[in-house]
Amino acid sequence: MSGARYCGQCGARVEPGHIWTSPRGPSQSIGDGFKENELGALAYLTPIPALLLLIVEPFRRNRFIRFHSYQCLFLTLAAIVLSAIVTLVALVMSVLAAIFSILGFLGGLLSGASQLLLLGMWVFAAYKAWRGDEYRLPLIGELASRHAFGD
Repeated sequence: MSGARYCGQCGARVEPGHIWTSPRGPSQSIGDGFKENELGALAYLTPIPALLLLIVEPFRRNRFIRFHSYQCLFLTLAAIVLSAIVTLVALVMSVLAAIFSILGFLGGLLSGASQLLLLGMWVFAAYKAWRGDEYRLPLIGELASRHAFGD
């Protein structure tokens, strides 16, 4: 479910519109003064912080951070696969462009549009994590949830 939120301490689901009742507020401090929403957003910087947050204590035990780390990793994997497919399609379309020049244009347009879409998804997911939301991207978010929470 998109927009679902969970308590950072106990993992209980917090219903939409519910006022956060954690004694430390929606952006809990973890470890040496890091806030979970900041670390959730940091996970999207590249796959490297996401991997580190899944390994380093105490961050790896925090459900919010673990979810966003897994979501970043699966988004990265999807970006690699999609980029490979789009590049192959663009290459085939470019070869065919000698015969039909419009196909080469459409291939380039498809490649650029898909890259902009992926960039937008990354920025949006990082923004939602920074706000303290556990927004789940379509397909990828459910996969990240299963790995992070064992759902």
